[in-house]
This record gives sequence, structure tokens and C-alpha cells, in this order.
Amino acid sequence: MRILALLVLIACSATDFVHGSRYNRIWAPDPVGNVRLLADCLYNKNDLSDACIPAYCEPSVTVHGDGVWLPRAPFAGTQWVTALHRELFAEYAGWSFNFLELAATAGAAKGFTDVLGFFHWQANNTGSYHGLSPTYRLSTDYGLMHVSTNKSSKITDVTIWRAGFMEEREALLHEPAYTDVITPIKDITEQPFWVPSQSLQLKMVTHAHALIEVLNQGEKFLDSLDDIAVDSVMLLDGMAVWGPSKAIGLTALKLWLAGWLQEYDVNAAITASAATSTSNKVFLCFKMLLRSSESTASQVEGCLMYVFNIQGFITHILVYRNGTPREMAEKFIGGSAASVSSIQQQQSPNPSAL
Repeated sequence: MRILALLVLIACSATDFVHGSRYNRIWAPDPVGNVRLLADCLYNKNDLSDACIPAYCEPSVTVHGDGVWLPRAPFAGTQWVTALHRELFAEYAGWSFNFLELAATAGAAKGFTDVLGFFHWQANNTGSYHGLSPTYRLSTDYGLMHVSTNKSSKITDVTIWRAGFMEEREALLHEPAYTDVITPIKDITEQPFWVPSQSLQLKMVTHAHALIEVLNQGEKFLDSLDDIAVDSVMLLDGMAVWGPSKAIGLTALKLWLAGWLQEYDVNAAITASAATSTSNKVFLCFKMLLRSSESTASQVEGCLMYVFNIQGFITHILVYRNGTPREMAEKFIGGSAASVSSIQQQQSPNPSAL
């Protein structure tokens, strides 16, 4: 009996050592945990070994450029993603990365889960960016990450939206300087003292979706925003490129939406949304097909982070998106986003991206 008990104990306590960490053999998928581990080994440890990207990502993992700091053409495959980060780490050192908020969709039963995160990172510019001499200053940035994982929690797709380090902005924008409006707003950068109930989370998600429905239904529905947001609702341009940098009040929010609706025939779709489990935030990613009488159709993609009060009404909307062709021409030197990197020049065309 002692021998049998010992064998059971050994079997129950058996563990694998994976990438330097101890995991139980009885394993459950953890998409949020994998995203945290990948971000930590990449941006806090700058680990480009097989213990990082290949450990947490599918071999065919694809990084989708935001169309602002990274061209829309995708990087496909762990070797290309590793090479992309090797180039990035040659330009910046002394990294520090921290997720401020994380949420995941309930799509595991369908074979995938989207993980959405709001993050802060900083690094020192110690190498040449776009041929410019290093500044050796500490650059800081906020951003929103959209990660897709499969049923094994392996990462399959990543898109990062952000304001850009100052060296990037100085190399690419006509007006690179901007005021950091995010750091002073504690409602955005800190979690609340209360935790939303399940019913309140549902109300928050419903209100987040309602904003996209207004874009699809037209100007006559703008007043429905009165029922989902506080009078002092604040709209913030997370990219610090397109503007308005900060607009306060329901009237300002309605004018922003009316601007899209007056200039374009808008067809908007939600691509992912999720509420944080212990905080007052909702993430929502979207695509908008824009048609106007003066130009061909264009597409704008991005993600929003909503902040809610304890009654479930929107208090802040943080916007991350790419630009329309006209916006790109106005804002960017040369009229376009970041040029194709040396890594993308080496990568063969991806038929699925054509």
C-alpha cells in the first residue's frame, strides 16, 4: 500500500519544465496568461530565443501593422516576428512594459479567444531610427494590443495601436510634438475602487456597442448617446495624430461622430469586444468602410477603450485607429505611414494579404 500511495503521489505531482517555468501536467488553456508571458519576455527581457516568441506563438503567427507606425502589410511567421523585434531592440534599449488593463472574449468554445490589453511602455533610443542619430532619451508611450489565440492559447495574430515613440514621430510626422493627456487621467490609468457586477458588465458592453450602431444608423440617432454617456464624457485621441487630442462633453462627442457621417457613407462592424473582469473598462475593435462622392472607398480600423462610472455610463473614450488617405497625406511627411522596414523587404509576399 505504501508503494502504491507513493506511486500515486509521484504521478500527481509530476511536472514538466517548460521554458524555465514549472507547469502541471493537467493543463488548461490560458490565453491572457500567455499574452502576459509573451509581452514580459519580449519587452521586459528582450528575449529573442526559442523560449519566447516560438514558445507562445503559432509558427504562422502574423503581426498586422497599424498602418501608422508599421505598414499594413503583415509579418507572417515566428522568424519574421523575431527579426522585426531584433531590429526594434537595436534601436531602443532599457525597456519597461506593463499591462494596465486586460480582457478576453468568450470565444474559446469557437476555437479562438481575442485578448485585448491597454499598456504602457518606455525605452531609451540608443540606435538609429530611419537614419537619424540616436537621441539617448527615454521615450514613453501608451497603446492598445489586440491578440488572437487558438484553442491551445497559442497566439496567432497581433495588432498594436499606439501613439509612437518621439523618435518615430519626429521622423514621420509634420507635427510630432503632443501633450500626454492620458497620464493625468487616473480614471484611465488606474482601476476603480469598485468591481462591476455581471449585470453591470453587460450594460457596459451594450453601451459600448451602441456607439458603433449610431455610425451605422446615421445622424438622426446621435441623440441616443444621451442615454449611454455622461454629460462630461471625454473623447481622447490615443494615437495623438488625428485629433481632437481631447474633446469634452456630449456635444463634442456628437460633433465628432457627425463629422464622419456628414463626409462619408459609413458601414461599421465590430471585430472584437470584451469587458475587463475586475475593472470598469470595455475594449471594442472595429472596421469602418467609408464611401464618399469625391473618392473611392477606404477602410479605417482601430480599437476603442471605454471607461464607465458605477452606473454603467461612459465617462471616457480612448480612440486608436489608422487614418484615411486624406488624413495620412495631411499628417505624414511624404503622405504615408512608416516605410516598409528592411525585414518586410526580405519577406516574400503573403498571398492571403493580397
